[in-house]
Amino acid sequence: MRILLLLLLTQLSFGQIKGIVKDPRTGLPIPYVNIGIENKTLGFSADENGMFFYAKSDENQNLIFTAVGYKSFKINSENLPKEILLTENILVLPDLEVSPPKH
Repeated sequence: MRILLLLLLTQLSFGQIKGIVKDPRTGLPIPYVNIGIENKTLGFSADENGMFFYAKSDENQNLIFTAVGYKSFKINSENLPKEILLTENILVLPDLEVSPPKH
């Protein structure tokens, strides 16, 4: 029974990559980053500390990291580093004037 449990645990941990998504300017983790697999409807997300776990498959895949306020980042799963740095995406919106309705 113990041997079966040991084999099961080793199979679950095989091919799994652990990483973190950070802001390069502040060095702080970015929580809840969406991580999609290109051309698939599958994906996952980072946790509140920016940590993610990716169960690597035999197939070579592109991963796309997206978060509100940051530029999306695409990388091949073969070259996936332990630390992903997302760049800020600053949008300048035009001024908006709010006034009371005229009767």
